Amino acid sequence: MKRHTVVVAFAILSTFALFAPGGPAQGNVAQAAAPFAIASETYYRLDVPNGTASVKVNAQIQNKGPKDLAEITLWAMPAITDVNANQDGTALTLKVIGSQELGAPASRVVVTLPKPIKKNVKTTLTMTYVAPPQTSANVNFAAGAIEAVFMGQGPGSFILIDVPLAAETYLDPGCLKVKDQPKDLRNEDLVRWVCGETTIIALNAENQSVLDQCASLDDKCRQRNLTSPYSSFAQSITDQSLRGNLKEAITLAGKEVTLELRYFRRDAAWAQKQFDIAKVALPKLEAFFGFPYPHDSIIMLQSHQIELLGAAGIAFPSIGQVMLTPGSSIDEHATVHELAHQWAGRNLKYKSIWEGLADYATQSIGPSLGISIYRRDWQAYSYKDEPLVGWDEQWGGDGNFWYGKAEAFFEAYEKAVGGRENMTKILSQVGSNPAEPRDHQWFMDRGEEVSGANLDSLYLTWVFYKDTATPLIAERRAAKTQTAELASRAATVGFTGIPSDIRANVAIWSFSGIAAQITQADGLITTYMAVLKQGEAAGLPPSPAVRDSWSNKTMRETAGLIEDTRQAILTITTAASQLSDDALGAKVLDDAKAKFAEGKLAEAKELAAKSRTLRFNGETAAALIAVAKAKQASFKPSLFTRIGLMGKHPDTELAKAEAAMAEGKPEDAIGYAKSAYKAWDGAQKGGLARLAIIFALMGGIATGTWWLLRKLDPKKPDEATLRRRAVGGHILAPAEDRKGSWKDWDNAP
Repeated sequence: MKRHTVVVAFAILSTFALFAPGGPAQGNVAQAAAPFAIASETYYRLDVPNGTASVKVNAQIQNKGPKDLAEITLWAMPAITDVNANQDGTALTLKVIGSQELGAPASRVVVTLPKPIKKNVKTTLTMTYVAPPQTSANVNFAAGAIEAVFMGQGPGSFILIDVPLAAETYLDPGCLKVKDQPKDLRNEDLVRWVCGETTIIALNAENQSVLDQCASLDDKCRQRNLTSPYSSFAQSITDQSLRGNLKEAITLAGKEVTLELRYFRRDAAWAQKQFDIAKVALPKLEAFFGFPYPHDSIIMLQSHQIELLGAAGIAFPSIGQVMLTPGSSIDEHATVHELAHQWAGRNLKYKSIWEGLADYATQSIGPSLGISIYRRDWQAYSYKDEPLVGWDEQWGGDGNFWYGKAEAFFEAYEKAVGGRENMTKILSQVGSNPAEPRDHQWFMDRGEEVSGANLDSLYLTWVFYKDTATPLIAERRAAKTQTAELASRAATVGFTGIPSDIRANVAIWSFSGIAAQITQADGLITTYMAVLKQGEAAGLPPSPAVRDSWSNKTMRETAGLIEDTRQAILTITTAASQLSDDALGAKVLDDAKAKFAEGKLAEAKELAAKSRTLRFNGETAAALIAVAKAKQASFKPSLFTRIGLMGKHPDTELAKAEAAMAEGKPEDAIGYAKSAYKAWDGAQKGGLARLAIIFALMGGIATGTWWLLRKLDPKKPDEATLRRRAVGGHILAPAEDRKGSWKDWDNAP
């Protein structure tokens, strides 16, 4: 469990009553004294439409006492019927005793073993019973709605509750849907939940690994800390007129957010009041902290279990949930406080910050909500001089002292930084990077940045141990002075702030190397001054590349950009000295200067270098065009040259070369002129080569034709054939003997 994401609020020394109005739980009195250990699973199958439940208890018992064990007491719901028990399939004698030992109605089932078991011997018992419609302090079984605190066997227990899939069901946080649902339940449209060590499961609501283990019925998740067999609160409703859920869309930061409160119906009045408070408080909290709520929903859960932790509420900022328990004088304060944790808790590193800010926000907006605000008389405690880091390092002392002092510190902090407007500016930066923890140093730094105030005394008085922190605070102050002086010197060359690597060390309060870094930064400023003079002499403005790098990148990166700037200036000035009478090159050089002014140093250098080659390219292109024109003038068309120029258009290529020169594109002109010249110059040879290819092709065709005709000629006829043909005329042989020559094809009768 990450300590900075799960926020437990209002821890107090005296635990709230577990059952209202029945009074506090006394623990599993009989079980605690029992001379046996037990591991059990209690299965509840709820028939919500009829308001009943069938129950089965599987229990493994081990005799831990010095004597043989003849009787075993099991816990059951009150007013039960149809009770049966067996040991390894053998029916047992039992008696049901109504009990108030737990501060509320329950049943004790005393089972007599036919044969006592000896020390350390284990046995397995099974008990079944029916819980009929009934109403008591903790149980309300009625048609269409079941609401109850369900009973297991205390430490070592799992409670498994099967509820209708179509019902509106709410179980106390800490109960989970079983990962592998039994097939028979799916066939009956039921779903199974498991409740074990619910307080631990509830506190791990953001730890999926723990939730998966417990949903898979890992033995580590069995009840162990709570001694009472009462451990799981559940509500299942099929009659929608009896539902226990409030839900409404509200607007936060320009988007719709679903606000939902799931509660137990007996506390409907409390739930409606907290829901109404939440609707008004949430927009005010968002404005107070100055950054938007990050989720699409806010789920408020009524929880009985957190009473056992001595807490009125618990917040889970990373998933947008809060748990609340009713029945105390600080209900309204607790609701706003836990909702404030949706902003004050996501990335705050220490409890003195997250609890102090949440209570400070509650105290600040509470009057506008018209709610009762709980004020702690923290100064009445004898250890009032204990700094807040003492709470961060250990949970010692009274919660009222720590909550009160942490809240009072932020009131003092607000005054020190100049009031509520500056305070909101600081708080708005809390949400700028949710992954970065905000600690005391962060708040001290942001407070001084926003207000310009010196907060040394405030933090030495309230937050840190004065004796040990004073040298560090003095070192920090010296570093702050040095960096401020550096920023002032940097401003003379157009820079703002300090380099990122110096700022990073200041942010983590690592001051030992600051002096050396500032010396290095001063050297960069001196070097850049010289570069600025070079640029000014060349008529160039300061490049924004270096200016932007100064406070956003490391000094090494800025040094590289200063050198790039120097080289760009040198390339531009060298090109300018060589292009005094070259209009085309001068135009490209102007483009290079424009890129320099934009901070695009690589492009500026490339264009400046290009401008120096334009004159050479222009002269080369002009010479090639002249040569091509001379070749064009001396060209004499003939059969061979015409054939050589087939598919080529040197006149067009030459025209393109002249057009490219006119457009200031000598590189293109060179290519076109070369192409035109080569076409005319190679026309004669090209024509001869093409004719040779044509003649070769014709010879090949003639040879192929001769070969084909030879293949079509028949072999020399035999003597019989010759005698038949001697009769005269063109008498063909019978069909079966016809193998005439291709020459006879047109002589057929």
